Amino acid sequence: MTKTGSVLWTKEIIGVNDSYYATIVSDENSNAYFICTSQYSGQTERETVLIKFNSSGATLWTHRIVGMVSVDVSTSIAYHPDGYLWFGGLGTFGNSDNSILVKIKTDGSDLGTTTVECAL
Repeated sequence: MTKTGSVLWTKEIIGVNDSYYATIVSDENSNAYFICTSQYSGQTERETVLIKFNSSGATLWTHRIVGMVSVDVSTSIAYHPDGYLWFGGLGTFGNSDNSILVKIKTDGSDLGTTTVECAL
C-alpha cells in the first residue's frame, strides 16, 4: 500500500494450509518479507514459511523452515538495515514451552543462526 492507502499489488499464497500468525515487514528497497506459521495437510507438526517479494509483488524466494522444534509458531518479524531479518516465535521441546529467535540473511542465501532461550 502507498502512504495514502492505495493498493499497489496483492498476492495469494498458494499451497499453505491452516496458516496463522502471519506478519509482514519491508526494507528500504520496498521488498516485503512475509512470515507465517503453517500446517500442511497430513502433518501433525507446524512449520514457518518465509517469503520475500520485490516491490512489484514478484516472489524472489521462499523458505519452509522445518524441524526447529516440535511445534513452530512464528509471531513476529523485524528487518535490520545490516541485511538481516529477525523473527521470533514459540516452540515446544518435549513438555517445555520455549521462545525462539532466528536471524536470517535477506538475500535468501543463508538461514543464519538459531538461538533458543528456555522459558523459566
